[in-house]
Amino acid sequence: MAASSKVRLEIPFTAKKISPLLFGSFIENIAECIHNGIWSYHESRIPFIDHPRLDRIRRDLFQALVNLKPSLIRWPGGCFADVYNWKDGIGPREERKIVHDGYWKNWSHRLLKELKKLPRHRFHFAGASDFAQKMSNPDYNQFGTMEFLSLCEEIRALPYITVNYGSGSPEEAADWVEYCNGNPDTKYGRLRSQHGRKSPFYVPIWGIGNEIYLENEEGFEKHPSDYGKRYMEFARMMKERDPGIKLVGCGWNRENWNQGFLEEVEQGYIDYLSIHQYLPYPTNLVRLLEEYHPESESAYYAMMAAPFEMKKQILKAWNSLVKRFGDPPGVKVAFDEWGIWYTLQDLIKANYNLQDGLFAALVLMMFQNLSDFCSIGLWSMLVNSFGMIRTDDEGLILTPVYLVFWLFKEHTYPNKIEDISVETGHFDAEEFGQIGKVTGCPLVECSATCSDDGSRISVMLINKHFSDRIKVSLSIKGSVLIREGFLVELTSTSPFDCNDLEERARVHIREQHLRNAGADMTLDLSPHSITILKFTNLNPDFPGYH
Repeated sequence: MAASSKVRLEIPFTAKKISPLLFGSFIENIAECIHNGIWSYHESRIPFIDHPRLDRIRRDLFQALVNLKPSLIRWPGGCFADVYNWKDGIGPREERKIVHDGYWKNWSHRLLKELKKLPRHRFHFAGASDFAQKMSNPDYNQFGTMEFLSLCEEIRALPYITVNYGSGSPEEAADWVEYCNGNPDTKYGRLRSQHGRKSPFYVPIWGIGNEIYLENEEGFEKHPSDYGKRYMEFARMMKERDPGIKLVGCGWNRENWNQGFLEEVEQGYIDYLSIHQYLPYPTNLVRLLEEYHPESESAYYAMMAAPFEMKKQILKAWNSLVKRFGDPPGVKVAFDEWGIWYTLQDLIKANYNLQDGLFAALVLMMFQNLSDFCSIGLWSMLVNSFGMIRTDDEGLILTPVYLVFWLFKEHTYPNKIEDISVETGHFDAEEFGQIGKVTGCPLVECSATCSDDGSRISVMLINKHFSDRIKVSLSIKGSVLIREGFLVELTSTSPFDCNDLEERARVHIREQHLRNAGADMTLDLSPHSITILKFTNLNPDFPGYH
């Protein structure tokens, strides 16, 4: 048995609003994310939904998206955005242009050339040709602007569009803004009306390019100042069409890039600085060739400590913003691509285990804590490719990552309780891929949230111990009256359990009413688990949030 832990909530307490945009995701025309993932190009055994613009989306997938309630979805990329001509994906579908030489087809062929250079004893990836084929889908342009924005409307997610900085132009980007947000009496608003949508979509967030600092990116900028100058050309023209849009600029994990870029950007023309990170090792080609999901205690503890790496990236980007614009800078960090990357096959269809779900929960908890600095968080991706949802001919696999996002949307509240303390044991984690060595990492993490009126409280506890249960003494101190309680738990026999074709609900959520709910409770947390306690508070003097 691991050492016991204590968690204390103080009432009256202060609480802060959590940005709702931290619980979003990202889709791109890569492998099977959109192509025969979100959008079915072939016949399906699963019925499609009854919607004139979304009639190739499977009913089971659509329902899973409705249940997930993603707050924000970014599209069309990613790297694909910097080669995408939005005008190819509008108008009658049967008249849309088919594009055969997209970004990911060229990328996969370049990758095959690199793989052939490796010594045979290092070459573990047997299905290289099959991988390249699955990455080389033509873009049939059936899922375009109207389809994406209609999907966002139907599932009540805000849309976030990344414009083509690489092979596009400021004029092309501004026209896109007008097509989406312009009144019907504008040139492109009139075109949208002709395509069946008279009222504007009012897309609120627009990114200007993607990872433009990387050499393999279309439109690569070696010098950040060059990106900053051209960024301003885009920003000015896009703002002319709709002054109310929020703009996202490409940040990096290197401060000299961020500073060089931001020095060229005028205040009022940037609202978010984006950063991206995949853990543990997307940059090591040989590691990506290994066709297995690592299952060891050392890898597990490294993933439990991995959010520290992401926290460092957020604070580094925030410091760049403060240096440029002052404190507060009036600009937030957007972590608009984050996720897990173990193998190349994850680009086609990932399948995450409970360990990965715990990692996702710890990151979301960290986002809650840093909501003042980082107000956008997008898991990469939504379906199949790195997807929290995996599709097949018979149905869906809802991974533990999906279940974790559902827990946060369904069982936590929009205000973070700040007066909370945790006394717990600690562990050390060894270096693993891009995850650095961490010492003194807490075994139990806790986050507490409340409803706007303060009448409902949710306490989330994560036991990160690999194999031991942990007893937790929970105290809610102050003037409080607990009427009833509810317990939600996500765990499984092993942290490496996953949902698959053999057992689609092996890892699942358990819910039950608490018979002895009160201000002082003792809980026995399962190893590698997430436990949520929900209380109804009847105290009329409850202070609420600020």
